[in-house]
Amino acid sequence: MPIIEPSVPDLPISQGDVLRGVALFTTKESWAENGGDHKQTNNKLCLVISRPCVAIHKSTTIVAAIEKMQDSTPRDVVTFDDILAFLTDMRDGADSPDHFYLGQIPGFEGRYSARLDSLHTIQIPPENEQRAFTDKKRVGRLHIDFARDFHVRMFRAFATLGFDDARWMSTDDLGWMVARGNSEVLDAQAAVEKANTALFAARARAFKNEHESRQLEKAVTDAKTKLTELVEKVSPHKAELEKRLQQSSTKN
Repeated sequence: MPIIEPSVPDLPISQGDVLRGVALFTTKESWAENGGDHKQTNNKLCLVISRPCVAIHKSTTIVAAIEKMQDSTPRDVVTFDDILAFLTDMRDGADSPDHFYLGQIPGFEGRYSARLDSLHTIQIPPENEQRAFTDKKRVGRLHIDFARDFHVRMFRAFATLGFDDARWMSTDDLGWMVARGNSEVLDAQAAVEKANTALFAARARAFKNEHESRQLEKAVTDAKTKLTELVEKVSPHKAELEKRLQQSSTKN
């Protein structure tokens, strides 16, 4: 059950079809006096998203641009479980709701995703000429399971408004998380001091070799980086909690 399966030549154009060689355009400088001008995108592929009856019977249909994804597999994706989790995350789009992962597309190298934030209208030929069009342009289609999931993903892409990352929690839940964050910040500060202690002790007795020097200096840098990142994550939640507690004490 791969995401993209071979198209059936006898079927008319339909939702989930992957088309190639169709020029897509956006409006550039829409704020200009003349309302802007068209600009062709670099996309070579697109995904039909109009309902089947619209795609068949109307002269225009809506498509989503398909783009090649960057080859950015994290370094820690090594084991079988790592790879499975990595691919599952891309499939489900938890961190990138505007991307609908397609995997590989026949005839094209690399991984691809449909951009749900890049929708375009294309003109298609009359019904009696569509067979020649699909024979030339269609390179595959979504498997039915992914076509069903696509409906939900389209809804999520436009209907999920999200939450303020630091203000949506109840005060007690926020306090629990901030307390834990403060504890981890203290641990990270202790790790920085420990790394500094080891570095200065080695420097005082003279480094054994250049490798030891680089290793100890890297340990300090890594510890400081981790501390900085942790403080940046905890700070907005801590500020929100302090604001709430202050407001509460003022009311009382």
